[in-house]
Amino acid sequence: MTLTDEPCFARVLAVLAGERFSFDESASKVMYFMLRDDRGCDAVISARGFEINFGWSYGPHHYVLSTAPPIVSWLLDAAGARGAREVRVAIGPTDLPSVKPCFSWRAPALHVAMVAGLDQVSIRVRDSVAALADPLPAPAPAPHAPGLVEATQPCRHCGQVPDSYRVLRDRSFVCLACGRSQPALP
Repeated sequence: MTLTDEPCFARVLAVLAGERFSFDESASKVMYFMLRDDRGCDAVISARGFEINFGWSYGPHHYVLSTAPPIVSWLLDAAGARGAREVRVAIGPTDLPSVKPCFSWRAPALHVAMVAGLDQVSIRVRDSVAALADPLPAPAPAPHAPGLVEATQPCRHCGQVPDSYRVLRDRSFVCLACGRSQPALP
């Protein structure tokens, strides 16, 4: 079963028809992530949720759908558009005001393309107009991604040799038999 938020997505569609929603701290934070870096992002808003892939971080990242109406409102206002279902706009550098408890911040100069269909709104943020046509390049790989490794030595806490250890970003291990962590094994 897929959970949906039809009423919240209906507010996004209302924004496209001319209604506006003001920023709150949650929308300001998500907008900060969307506009903070010139490596861009791709966002998809639908009744199923708000998903963003960033050019600077592996994703997709999922955000609360209620942050979408204020973000779409701000982007359409920045474009000077009302009732438009397809918008392209150059933004910034732009100062965005603080929304307590969030801080004020400055977005770099960016280009945004937004296309609204009946069941989703797609947003692309890039550093140039030409780059709007291209998919996001893959971000640089993390120095070490968490995962599992086969266990060859007993856990120093429980003494068992589990099927595997979970490897954390700092390269420490979590024993899957007892759940306790330990520094990297020699």
